[in-house]
Amino acid sequence: RVELDRRRLLELVVTAAACAAALKTLEIHRRDKIWEKAEGDGSYLQQTLKKELPQSAQKYSIQGIGMEIGLSVQSGTKGVESWADKIVDKAYQKGLHLVGDRENNLQLMPPLTINREELNRGIDLLLETIKEVG
Repeated sequence: RVELDRRRLLELVVTAAACAAALKTLEIHRRDKIWEKAEGDGSYLQQTLKKELPQSAQKYSIQGIGMEIGLSVQSGTKGVESWADKIVDKAYQKGLHLVGDRENNLQLMPPLTINREELNRGIDLLLETIKEVG
């Protein structure tokens, strides 16, 4: 019975800490209007990629809302060594973390609070990697 009470107490403490963290996060989002920043940065990211992606036989598709963006290539290989896998691996070596789907799609989700300088650095690394992989 004593151990059960300790476990319940721990659950209450952890739950309270999680709630406090969530409330603080919401406070910061409201104060800094993070949704507006995400919309503006996401639009900037999409426009920059559309302008800067290499012009080649491959057709790129860019879709998303805010800072959740998908980048797809219309042609390329599928399977174990797909286009996305190659981009993810090479970008990781440069310090850029991306998520791919083992085919030809990348998921871009920069932090909502990223500054423009860091966002530009990430875009540069992504474009550099895409040009290297082809």
